[in-house]
Amino acid sequence: MIGTIRWKRVMAAVLSLCLIMTMIPLLPGEGFLAMAAAKEKLIQAGSGGIADPAKPADETAVWSGEYLYFGEYYQTNNTEKEPIKWKVLDNGKKNGLSSENGGMLLLSDQIVDCVKFNENDFDGNEWKDSNLLKWLNSTDPYTSGGFLETAFQESEQGAILNSNGRKGDNTDFSYGSFTNPAIGKQKIFCLTAADALNEKYGFYNTNASIDVQSRKQTVTTYAKGQGAYEAPASGIGYWWLRSTFTTRGSSATVVDYDGWVNTNFVSNINVGAVPAFNLNLSSVLFTSAAEGSKSSTFKKVATNGSITEWKATLSDRNTMSRNAGISGKGVSGNTVTLTKGYSAAALTIRHPALQSFGSANYNNVTAALADSKGEILYYGSINGNKAATRSSLTLPAGLPLGTYTLKIYGEQWNGDKRTDYATGTPYTINLKVKAASLAAPKIKGSVTYNSAKVSWKKVKDAAGYQVYRAAKNGKYKKVKTTKATSWTNKKLTTGRSYYYKVRAYKKQGGKNLYSKFSKRLKAVPRTKAPSYKLTAGKKKIRISWKKVHGADGYRIYRAKSKNGKYKQIKDSRSKLRRYTSICLTSHHRYYYKVRSYRIVKGKKVYSPYSTVKSVRTK
Repeated sequence: MIGTIRWKRVMAAVLSLCLIMTMIPLLPGEGFLAMAAAKEKLIQAGSGGIADPAKPADETAVWSGEYLYFGEYYQTNNTEKEPIKWKVLDNGKKNGLSSENGGMLLLSDQIVDCVKFNENDFDGNEWKDSNLLKWLNSTDPYTSGGFLETAFQESEQGAILNSNGRKGDNTDFSYGSFTNPAIGKQKIFCLTAADALNEKYGFYNTNASIDVQSRKQTVTTYAKGQGAYEAPASGIGYWWLRSTFTTRGSSATVVDYDGWVNTNFVSNINVGAVPAFNLNLSSVLFTSAAEGSKSSTFKKVATNGSITEWKATLSDRNTMSRNAGISGKGVSGNTVTLTKGYSAAALTIRHPALQSFGSANYNNVTAALADSKGEILYYGSINGNKAATRSSLTLPAGLPLGTYTLKIYGEQWNGDKRTDYATGTPYTINLKVKAASLAAPKIKGSVTYNSAKVSWKKVKDAAGYQVYRAAKNGKYKKVKTTKATSWTNKKLTTGRSYYYKVRAYKKQGGKNLYSKFSKRLKAVPRTKAPSYKLTAGKKKIRISWKKVHGADGYRIYRAKSKNGKYKQIKDSRSKLRRYTSICLTSHHRYYYKVRSYRIVKGKKVYSPYSTVKSVRTK
């Protein structure tokens, strides 16, 4: 049975009830500091967006934070290892006794095994000499069966810091005092009593309550089989801390099944192990969503608004830059320079073959495109052929102005929730997207009988525009400078050809910087085609039209088929603007078109033809 000191809890419960009577009660979890809901990228450089845990509002609030999968251990049975899920207690800020500079403090999400703190009560309760410390770190007598060697590959072990933490002040409760020792340059360790009350680690900062949800830990099936106590129905167990109980040398500190920081005999056979360690963040190349984060194609990194479970990609000592090179659009050495507005740019990258790295089990050549702040924008595999020494990649079009890095890795992908590995030295390509020179305006025109309007779309970064005009084969002269995106040239001669070009300019270094000229636009002032309608009668059709500004007359044309030969049937200068065709064939369809004209120096200058219309006689 589990031996515990529980009688003080009755007094604590009474005290809690008295306090509650003087306050407005909170609902469970009310006031809880919610985790950030901002969208996060599925893969991020280094420790990326992994946040510290939320501060619990009260004893009813469960631990709430983010998780990292790292290593593998027996969980549902004693034959097959599964990825271990760790709570992120400190993302690298050194928020408590067990945090280490440059490390991410992780605590197992469950009780993973059942190991005595010491074999016998007379062995004492000092952490530095404990059986539990030896088991956690796979030291004698656990060199082949301890947790460190069983749970982590050699490369994962190399990414775990030898932590010292720091010794803390005693933690005093109504039933005794706990000494909080330093970790002692160990890789794997247990938390202290002070850690278990640290709100920055996501634990509620009190021990004066029957239930503290944030400290409760469930028991794996494997740990239960090893002897760990599991409370009926809840699945919660007891777990060791490294603090010593100063009142009795045969007792060490535990967190029991209701989240109470308590004591138990060091030789107890039912208290479970909840390991902790500091992950060396300098060993972490990427953190990515625990599931579905690695893309088989190079593409934009997707976002998700609720990523709380991550995995790591660790760096090794290999280099991908040996004899590496690049060719393609805008390449000079290891730098690619593109002008804003470029189309997608294809690159060919020369690199070592994955199979040339020997024991490194790389299965993908990957690429990561990051901005100047190091945020990964695009990521994915560009080649899965281990023998390949060249890979193709297409840079996405439309990157904003700025500097970027494109890094090429050899990577070992091991699947969801499992640690991946990559070449610690990638082949790095510098990418620059520079400002384009001003684009030449794209112009279009429209005319009236005595004017020509030239218009264009706004040119990015332009301060203004210059309009030039020429007669056919003549010299262009500047006729207008404007900040607008159109200009109307008035008092022109009907029927004469005018030619226009436009260029944009901006101020740079106190001078005007000009774009290239637009394509030439030809404009011939003339009247517009008339708008008209047809009205059918018995063996006759009446055509009427609207007045065209500037027109001196109108010509009407008729054909017996849409694509047949049109004959002029009327040249009208009448102000009535209508004409009736008579003596036509009954029930026959006739086709019409109209144009206007203006007389200039005794000659008619015609408008374009109107659209063709037809009607059937009665």
